Amino acid sequence: MRIARALWALVLRAEKVQRLRRAWRAHERGMIVVCDRFPQNQMMGCMDGPLLSEWRESRSRIVRALARWERAPYDWAEAHPPDLVIRLDVAPEVASQRKPDMDLAEIRKRDRISRLLRYQPQTWVVPVDASVALEEVVRRVKALVWDAI
Repeated sequence: MRIARALWALVLRAEKVQRLRRAWRAHERGMIVVCDRFPQNQMMGCMDGPLLSEWRESRSRIVRALARWERAPYDWAEAHPPDLVIRLDVAPEVASQRKPDMDLAEIRKRDRISRLLRYQPQTWVVPVDASVALEEVVRRVKALVWDAI
């Protein structure tokens, strides 16, 4: 189980590094970086956060190093935030209907965490009611992006 968790964390780390590099290159070219999810290091083990954070206290130097290495892109992301974060808010009951295979308690936990996440002062965080029809959500998001331009 421990090996599987480490492998999964490292796969996610590689994906995050790739996406962060692409986003930062776009930012450096003057583009506006918009996201609805972004790596974070405030809530460990969930919601796009490091999965191996508890390993930082391990007796093993290798395990501690692995945890530090996994966390590096999350720390980098905090120092290089997006321009606009669109927080898609949906009532847990609606989310449960849309994803019936997901536990309602887990959905509530994720909702609570997403509202607690904080970004740098220059990041514009905008909640969007995602309980409405998809077409309406897309319209609202496009308007927000246009306002950011």
